[in-house]
Amino acid sequence: MSLPNLGSVATSFATGIYAVTRSAPDTYDADGKIVVTAPSTVNVTASVHRATGRDLERLPEGMRARETIKVFTTEALYTQDETHKPDVITAVGYDWEVVNVDAWGSLGGGYWRCLCTKVQP
Repeated sequence: MSLPNLGSVATSFATGIYAVTRSAPDTYDADGKIVVTAPSTVNVTASVHRATGRDLERLPEGMRARETIKVFTTEALYTQDETHKPDVITAVGYDWEVVNVDAWGSLGGGYWRCLCTKVQP
């Protein structure tokens, strides 16, 4: 049983178009020196809201005290893994790092629900 595609619902509640900065992990050259990868920026239509207490429970304990937003989008956003640095979304005047993703888009639901914590200066 597949989920109904709710992507159009997620975009109908969009609060704006936001810049997302995406980077591959840094690599090393033959001499062992770090090679910093250039980030790319994409714009996504998203619905951004303050995270609830229940949302914060989904975060690792050390991150629960950070200011957090919830982002609904039809574009995939990424946390940190072997192939990506975490995506950074610019919203409400700050940069926010993606730390948790529910990939409803990959399951046929048509959207991704992400929790993002404020990037500390």
